[in-house]
Amino acid sequence: MAKHPSLKPKLVPVGLHYFSGHKFRSRVFLDIGEPLDVPPKLLELYKRDAAGKREATNALMKIIESALAAVTVSAPDFDTLQFFWTMRRLIKTDSGQMSISQQVEFARRFAAAHEKLVADEARHAVYDDEETARLESQAPRSSSQTAEVAR
Repeated sequence: MAKHPSLKPKLVPVGLHYFSGHKFRSRVFLDIGEPLDVPPKLLELYKRDAAGKREATNALMKIIESALAAVTVSAPDFDTLQFFWTMRRLIKTDSGQMSISQQVEFARRFAAAHEKLVADEARHAVYDDEETARLESQAPRSSSQTAEVAR
């Protein structure tokens, strides 16, 4: 970009999804995302100094990471990923089986919903712990206190 400012390189995120990667000639889905422009301000930052290079590189990596997340189905572990694919197999469209692109889109959306659900569960678990501590502090400590509460 510095030598040829008229050229505008594009970054193209590509997600590669093997359906049975351990089998020879198994199905594979290639998900090609929208081309991304490299922001010109990153080039200026990159040219500045060593700290600018690090900052520009980190910013570009964040752009690439978010673009790859859009074309990649991810799960925290293999069991969760397998669960996504099982759910996908159970869901049928009006025309029967889903196309490969529909399967990947379904798994991606399911993964996003699962991530939100896990985050909500963690938030509720913290709330439940606080609520439990509050209730325990108000709970009677001896049998005589229990009798008073029961009246």
